[in-house]
Amino acid sequence: KTITTGTLLDGGGLLTISGGGTHGVFAVDPGVLFVVAGMTITDGATAGSGGAVSGGNGSLIVVDSGSSIVNNTADGCGGGLYTLAGGLVFVIDSDVSGNSADNGGGICSLRSQVIVTSFSTVYDNTATTNVGGIYANSEVASVSVGAGSAVTGNTATTGGGIWARSSVRVYLRLSEVTDNTASGAGGGIHSEFGGGDGVTIEDSVISGNTSGVEGGGINAIFRSPVTVTGSTISGNSTALGGGGINARDTSIAVTDSFVANNSADFGGGTVSLGVGGTTSITDSVFSGNAARIGGGAAVYDESLAVTGSTFTGNIASDGGGAINSSVATTTVEDSTLTGNTAQAGGGIAAVDS
Repeated sequence: KTITTGTLLDGGGLLTISGGGTHGVFAVDPGVLFVVAGMTITDGATAGSGGAVSGGNGSLIVVDSGSSIVNNTADGCGGGLYTLAGGLVFVIDSDVSGNSADNGGGICSLRSQVIVTSFSTVYDNTATTNVGGIYANSEVASVSVGAGSAVTGNTATTGGGIWARSSVRVYLRLSEVTDNTASGAGGGIHSEFGGGDGVTIEDSVISGNTSGVEGGGINAIFRSPVTVTGSTISGNSTALGGGGINARDTSIAVTDSFVANNSADFGGGTVSLGVGGTTSITDSVFSGNAARIGGGAAVYDESLAVTGSTFTGNIASDGGGAINSSVATTTVEDSTLTGNTAQAGGGIAAVDS
């Protein structure tokens, strides 16, 4: 069905519309508003993008009032929802689940905005390539998740929960990114070439995410700064760098937050690598993180400033139970390092080369 003019479909919690596994369900013309409320869209299938709803340039897709976008597929981008340049996907008190695509199993945004709010959930979506949950690419795109919403249990090669590229801002407030999996990088969130916008986490939880390469919780590379305030980063893991947060050629700022029980080979809690970046940890607690190098935090060829924080019970099998500083400038002020263990430098291990 093609939506050519502004349309509201209200199912009253009783309506299910199916593509029967043979075709996409709705296509929205450019610049058109399409609102679904209290209904389920399921079993859409397309060789293109947007198995349930596919929007043209500037289209506005609103999923509201307990709706479900479930078990749709696309060979391209956005198994559930898809929109193009200048458009908007707005999910309110609804679920996007069990969808699959090559990129963006649940939601795909190209040069558009995605807002997930009011106790919505994006869960159990899968992608062959990038991001099971929410995919956003190219300038002016953004992803906002807030007001009790969650991105959880999604699976992909890169960016299990959220994937953002090319000046796309990711903003989480009062929300959760949990139990997502990437066989490559960025179990919870992957952000690259952020153009200075990067990832902002406020009063939220990043927990239980896993990746096969780097950034169990958050992976941010190439000018994609990470700012974490009043949040919990816990129980994330990766095979290589940054169990909680991995940053390469960019910066990390952690304030008034709890970083605990994350694990990696290098930098259990956080790791920052590259030229010219900075890591600041302020009024925060790093506890029970584990790695071969840098149980709590590891920095390489960047600077680290720790102020008013506590590192306790972190473990490194080689160097730097709390902190490992390699070819880096590290300052620690008004902070406590206690009960951390390592073969070399239970508190801090500093390596000049």
